[in-house]
Amino acid sequence: VRGVVELAHGVFTQSQVSDLRQLERTFSIRANDVFFGVYGGALRQKMALEMPKAALRVVPEGFTDDEALSEGRIDLAICATNTFSADIKVQRLFSCPFVGLAREDHPIFEHPITAQRFVEYDHISVSRRGHARGPIDTVLAQQGLERRVSFTTPTFYSAIFALAGANLILPLMPQVLLNTLEPMGLKLRAFDLPIPLQPVDIVQAWHPRLDNDHAHRWLRRTLKTFCDNSVF
Repeated sequence: VRGVVELAHGVFTQSQVSDLRQLERTFSIRANDVFFGVYGGALRQKMALEMPKAALRVVPEGFTDDEALSEGRIDLAICATNTFSADIKVQRLFSCPFVGLAREDHPIFEHPITAQRFVEYDHISVSRRGHARGPIDTVLAQQGLERRVSFTTPTFYSAIFALAGANLILPLMPQVLLNTLEPMGLKLRAFDLPIPLQPVDIVQAWHPRLDNDHAHRWLRRTLKTFCDNSVF
């Protein structure tokens, strides 16, 4: 039954008026603060010019994966490469490398940053599920090292603000976020990680019933163009 309903939805969608300036619609996008911290402003500006009557609703990532795309509760999911059901369309947006981040006068900058010195200071873990451990700990363990995580937070921006006036280290700072820090006036400094970590692929995913949706195609194309033109 769902398949028939979705097919009918697609037929009606294709017949909608193609003038995006007259479209009154709210797009629900599931993404974390990293993506909208970098691209949210540009997306809102472009929508104001080309789709001025439309609205944007950012839905936070949940603790568990669900059927939000299939059930139509969100229009687009933007996340690290994940396992979606077979019917979901997925497009790679960019590869996200990581750097370390600390306040600019942190003692870690007094000498070359080695893996040993890297674990001498307390770390911040960013996890929406509250996890203090992750892939970085596996890599450290292979070198016989272990870090101490003294602060866990669900968002990167809360982690960034926690660095001021503390000897904490944010070890997995998405490099794409660095350009957003300068306007804030935060006295922070990035550094290359002294351990090998693979970048994470960021994708956008949607249900195929929206393939031919004129406005949804505009949204996907706009986001993909922003990502393609970014230099990290």
